[in-house]
Amino acid sequence: MNAEIIAQVLAGDRRPQKTHSGWLTWCPAHADDKTPSLSVSEENRKLLVHCFGGCPQDVLIEALRIKGLWPGHNGPHEGQGETCGSLTLEEFAETKKLNIPFLTRHGVRQAQGKGGPYLIFEYRGVDGQTIPEAVRFRFSMAERPKSKRGGKTMLYGLWRLQEFRGDGELHLAEGESDTLTAWIYGLPAVGLPGKTLIKT
Repeated sequence: MNAEIIAQVLAGDRRPQKTHSGWLTWCPAHADDKTPSLSVSEENRKLLVHCFGGCPQDVLIEALRIKGLWPGHNGPHEGQGETCGSLTLEEFAETKKLNIPFLTRHGVRQAQGKGGPYLIFEYRGVDGQTIPEAVRFRFSMAERPKSKRGGKTMLYGLWRLQEFRGDGELHLAEGESDTLTAWIYGLPAVGLPGKTLIKT
């Protein structure tokens, strides 16, 4: 993982700015980052990050870890599939007929486990801030996403409720991928993280 890759992933479908020492991209630690405010560079093989918006360093690094963009990222616990990951962002996008910029814009990231790639689904609150305890992981198309051990359960898509307010309806989808599919077709929706949470 180098500074350029981090800058590109955080930018999504936008374009990070090249600087004399590294890159300027969008900060993952605050929701209202309308212009690039995060400096990412390398010095003596070490990553250096600084948010000009004032985010504390520990908050910034934790946000990068959640996205799988920092050494020792906040990934799944041992025994939750980290050793057998085999799912890339490209494969997920192709299977679900979703495009990669759309996925990254909504917090879906690829990370590298001990045995291969897997996906991270970022959960955010109504204020747009990432909820680390609610992050979920998917290791293959054959498996359902999994939560962190002892993680928090919440609806997927809460950060979009404000923009859905004027639609007059809100759909309840099953899981992250169905919610993302609803969004790409313009449907206001939030998702339940797993069918086991649906009571009939």
